[in-house]
Amino acid sequence: MSQVLEDKSKPYLTPLIKRIRAHIISSGVPLKAVSAKAGISEGRFYRLMDGSTRMTADEVELLCNIEGLEMNPNEIFSLKNS
Repeated sequence: MSQVLEDKSKPYLTPLIKRIRAHIISSGVPLKAVSAKAGISEGRFYRLMDGSTRMTADEVELLCNIEGLEMNPNEIFSLKNS
């Protein structure tokens, strides 16, 4: 039952967010460090990553510009990776 509620409560868990989260996790950079480097508050960043709040294009750009994360916007937005 909690799984059903969780799915409904995460309306912004899009393929884009899933790709970003997977890339961050595979990079080995802790989520807390990514939020600090991006200048996004930790609470908001975790809500973005779990899909409970909508990510803006500006936030995607901030994440793509983090040195060491090597996130290419062309790959992140690519539909073939969905």
